[in-house]
Amino acid sequence: MFLPVLPDVRFTLIQLIMPSYFCIVKKSKMIRVIIVDNEPTFRKGLKTILLNIGDVEVVAEACNGAEFLMLLEETTADVVFMDVKMPVMDGVEATRKAKCRFPELCIIGFSSYESDDYINKMLDAGATGYLSKSGDNYDLLTQIINNPQAGLLPVKKNVKQ
Repeated sequence: MFLPVLPDVRFTLIQLIMPSYFCIVKKSKMIRVIIVDNEPTFRKGLKTILLNIGDVEVVAEACNGAEFLMLLEETTADVVFMDVKMPVMDGVEATRKAKCRFPELCIIGFSSYESDDYINKMLDAGATGYLSKSGDNYDLLTQIINNPQAGLLPVKKNVKQ
């Protein structure tokens, strides 16, 4: 099962989900999102894009993995957009710890690092998928938010499956 990927999408899709994992988000409610990134400008930009998509509530933002884990004690989310490289605690460790406590949480690695090593570390930690920050992500973010099952997208061939 593949989500449609529009031909005019101008960003690098590394991987969104592996066949053995499903990220189910019910579309009958607002999608609750947490943004975790050490760059305030990026968090603000992503928040603006997500709010423009509609049916999204950004319930929290964190500047590192440790802050994110503390937020999870107070709030719930459907989708988390997680940067990989951050001070205090990186996205890989934060993802691993969050998925141990909340296995149903849908975490999307979202980083400017596109090397297979970073991608595989995030996926091994339990991330549902991985997107590149480079390029125009609006169309794919819309698909992630609007698709009730945030299903399967094609996988880059040289990335571990």
